[in-house]
Amino acid sequence: MNETLSTLGSSYIQWGFETEEKGKSQPFFRQVHGNSVLCLDEDTDLQDADAGFTRRQNHSIYVFTADCIPILLYPDSADGPIAAIHSGWRGALQGVVDATITAMAYPRARLHAVIGPCIHSCCFEVQADFVDAFNAAKRPIAPYLERRDGKLYCDLLRFVLVEELGAVGDVHIDSRCTVCSGAKLPSYRRDKSTARIRSWIKKTAPSPTGL
Repeated sequence: MNETLSTLGSSYIQWGFETEEKGKSQPFFRQVHGNSVLCLDEDTDLQDADAGFTRRQNHSIYVFTADCIPILLYPDSADGPIAAIHSGWRGALQGVVDATITAMAYPRARLHAVIGPCIHSCCFEVQADFVDAFNAAKRPIAPYLERRDGKLYCDLLRFVLVEELGAVGDVHIDSRCTVCSGAKLPSYRRDKSTARIRSWIKKTAPSPTGL
């Protein structure tokens, strides 16, 4: 299984979402559902982390997801950093996006975000332990909860948009839900899929014409 879900870009940024079997591409870090961030300007040994950033040109960085939220960040200037973030609910709880923006040391308002396919509120049923964890951490999860047919659902994507990304610049969102949008989107919650979405971003040299 290896399928391109979408590819976009600008004069100096390229990004895309592709499906592949778990283990096909060598990870930059071991994703552990935390908030550690690595600088990937130089090659490093494999470490535990859930986000990485770099200023290197023509160097693709990526994360893997199969329901969690993949977030790609890029600057409004070709000399700024790019980042790839894996944000499950535990990462969102621990502020992995905010930690990444802090580590990038680039003005939040001058960053743009791309969010790939992930589980949406239609399918993200949660339990009391989920709510208790956010309340214990004093993270405002109540506005993002909805009870339907006796079950509790969370709009984690909106939580990340409002509470984590905040005042970044433009945000491009792939609106597909990994659970209910079709079998070509890997979903661990739906069928324990062994495939993953590899969300990648690369900074290229701007073209002379700016196109």
